[in-house]
Amino acid sequence: MAKALSIIFISLLLTAGSLYYSYHHLKFDTDQDNLISNSKDYQKNYKKFLKEFGDQESIVVIFEATATNSDAVEQALEALNKTLLPRTDLYTSIDYKLDLSYFEQRFLLTLPKADFEKTKETLTQNTSLIREAFGLSTLDSFLDKTTSFLSSPQATTTNTQGLEDATSFFTDVLKNLDKPDYFNKLDLGHMIANFIDLPDVSSLSQKGYLVSGDGKLAFMQIMPKKDFSTMGVIDKPLAFLKEQIALIQKQNPGLHIGLTGRPVLQHDEMKSTGTDSASSGLIAFVGVFILFAIFYRSGKGPVLAAISLFMGISWTLGFITLTLGHLNLLSMVFAIILIGLGLEYGVHFLFRYQTERLKAPNPASSIRSTLSSIGPTLAISALCSMSAFLSALFTDFLGLKELGFVAGAGLFFCLISQITVLPSLLLLTESKNPKPFKPVHIPLFSGIKKYPKISLLLFTLITAAGVPFLLKITFEHNLLNLQDPSLASVQWEKKLVGADGLSTWFLASLTPSIEELKKRTDVVNNIKSVKKTDSILNILPQNNSERIAELQNLSNQLQLPMVSAANTVTAQNVMALLEKLKTALTGIQNRAFNAGYSGAIEAIEQNIAVIDTHLDTLKNDPESFIKNFNEANALFNQKINSLANTFNGALNPTSTSNTSLPPLVVKHYQSQSGQYALYIYPSQDIWDPQNLKTFIEDIRKIDPLVTGAPITVYESAQLMERGFLMIAGLTLVIVCTILWVDLRKLGDCIIAIIPLAIGVLWLFMIMGILGIRLSLANFFALPLLVGSAIDTGIHMVHHFKETGSAEKTFYDLATPIILSLGTMLIGFGPLAFVHHRGLASFGQIMTIGSLTCLVTSLILMPALFSLLQKKSVPKA
Repeated sequence: MAKALSIIFISLLLTAGSLYYSYHHLKFDTDQDNLISNSKDYQKNYKKFLKEFGDQESIVVIFEATATNSDAVEQALEALNKTLLPRTDLYTSIDYKLDLSYFEQRFLLTLPKADFEKTKETLTQNTSLIREAFGLSTLDSFLDKTTSFLSSPQATTTNTQGLEDATSFFTDVLKNLDKPDYFNKLDLGHMIANFIDLPDVSSLSQKGYLVSGDGKLAFMQIMPKKDFSTMGVIDKPLAFLKEQIALIQKQNPGLHIGLTGRPVLQHDEMKSTGTDSASSGLIAFVGVFILFAIFYRSGKGPVLAAISLFMGISWTLGFITLTLGHLNLLSMVFAIILIGLGLEYGVHFLFRYQTERLKAPNPASSIRSTLSSIGPTLAISALCSMSAFLSALFTDFLGLKELGFVAGAGLFFCLISQITVLPSLLLLTESKNPKPFKPVHIPLFSGIKKYPKISLLLFTLITAAGVPFLLKITFEHNLLNLQDPSLASVQWEKKLVGADGLSTWFLASLTPSIEELKKRTDVVNNIKSVKKTDSILNILPQNNSERIAELQNLSNQLQLPMVSAANTVTAQNVMALLEKLKTALTGIQNRAFNAGYSGAIEAIEQNIAVIDTHLDTLKNDPESFIKNFNEANALFNQKINSLANTFNGALNPTSTSNTSLPPLVVKHYQSQSGQYALYIYPSQDIWDPQNLKTFIEDIRKIDPLVTGAPITVYESAQLMERGFLMIAGLTLVIVCTILWVDLRKLGDCIIAIIPLAIGVLWLFMIMGILGIRLSLANFFALPLLVGSAIDTGIHMVHHFKETGSAEKTFYDLATPIILSLGTMLIGFGPLAFVHHRGLASFGQIMTIGSLTCLVTSLILMPALFSLLQKKSVPKA
């Protein structure tokens, strides 16, 4: 009794000390980049890029833009920026709009070559039209010139689309002659650009806003302050951002705004898996306790085993704090692993203890008998389970190494707690309750006992029938498919990928000079897997002098007229202009009909009706109408004047150079050490693993040192996949070696490994039938199953060798086996129904694997033992 109290006291001290030390010193490293060893070349390249250009993995706010809501999108972008900008405690940078003040009169210099040539051709072909357009500097001149144009033969020879576009613009102006607010918002640049097919200098993109290639999405890229010492790396900045977006959407109900980007996807995934795991864990805890209590016929034993397990996990925590000092994103799940596997040692100990108590009611002697009989078996099974995790130490993936080390050490401490603390607690409590009780035992199925050969034959036939389904096992590499599809960030990411093939991921290639950057850009842009590139060349063209000369020639050809100021117009002048315009419209309506331009006829009729309305107003209330008309006239004149200045400036630009560019622009493309970044975007959805592989391989042929998040993800997946295969192979070798050392007979070793081998084989067959794919999220279910199934096989072989009876072995071990594998089943089963697909597949594999190993242990193993028992009986 004194020894038991001493063990309990020392254990409590160790538990309290471990928890205290861990609370103050254990760190959480939630940075995915730290799962990879810095010795890897691709990781060195990525770290170098981060050092040169900073973190590029930002939150992406997406605004759905349409032809009718561009103003609302622009206002929302500006409002959000105004709110976020002062919060330097939450955000380090906000990018949504390029400051175009530098490029305002240089935008033609920055056009891609094809667009520049097309613009030159358009300007040359439409010289007279452009000159006339800028001559329409007032509403009265606009009405007058339009009347002249409509009265000319040229009006019916213009192409149908051009006539309809011009009619639409004219209709809008005509309707709003007495509405100054319309002209205050009038986007002349957009209208003229559309009409003569010029680059639209007033669209969201040409105003500097970040938009998709098809113009349907606008973006804001926000770099949050990341706290990798917490589970919610971007909790605070993301929460504030969501609040502000909700306010904007409340003010603009029809505006759709979403959030995505790698930080948001990771945050939502952590939150989703955390919530799912917590709810499933609660269900599992209650279920396991009820199952344990039912079979043990008492709640005391399960409580004592749980206390012992808690101490073992606490010691593990202290040991990890002392050695590693941190837990990473993978090793954080060690407690779930230990609950699933560590409790098995307590289960087998308790049931063997109760068996010994029935033989010798004295608790102390029963505990000694239990330790001497089952202790070595527990140690061997724990060693096999530990090997499944410690094998990860030989992989190249740092995250797996640390998880293997933490889980392997944890199993050791759980074993120690279950063979020291649990016996001591039992001795302390059982001494006051000398009357033993008999736990539930399950008899061997009579059919297996009588017909072991038939049972084995059925097992063989079922296994053979399922072999073809093994060929259907595939590996899910698409990480986006592993996440909860109902998450908004996942849905917006898919929408982003669907919008003109956009991606928040890119590769970055570094070059030491502009010349090398030009050469590499030319090569990369010809690769099929590349959608576009972005570099300082996009805003710093290298043929400045040639383009400037060409643009000056165009300017000389165009000879745009000086914009005249708007004069006050009288009511009589406007009435006369409208009467002439009505006559011209009537004439053009007849000619349009004869020429077959049916699309314009209805619009012309509407315009005539609008003119009649204006004429009535001028007769009834001329003062009000003409006051509004002159105010609108002045605004229209200002718009034309501003546009003319911009156009003249674009045709007479000054040269651009990297030394004169805005510093914030240069920072994104050129590091302080002089390295130039070429950002390369994929043409295909690189969440698809084959597209990702093709994209990376294509670029690596040009630049072997290319870096970026896609390479990190791709290489990490490859490392993990190879690591899992290595773990599986190495574990098999180690387990077989341990079994050989322990059992010394090949036949016994083969039988001990059968619950694992057949159970996992059946698992794969069922996965093939149900279409469950292996993935990075569920692969680690296999080491858990290895630990549990091999533990069952070792216990059964040892007990059969001890008793020589299949029936006795089954009678003594069926219940603890059901409890052990049932604990795994109930503990991980609820995960099969969660929303996160990766976690759900993990739960599905654990559920199916636990059931197949259980069936193998309860049917196949007794049949084998019955057959061996018959063979060992001497003939009479």
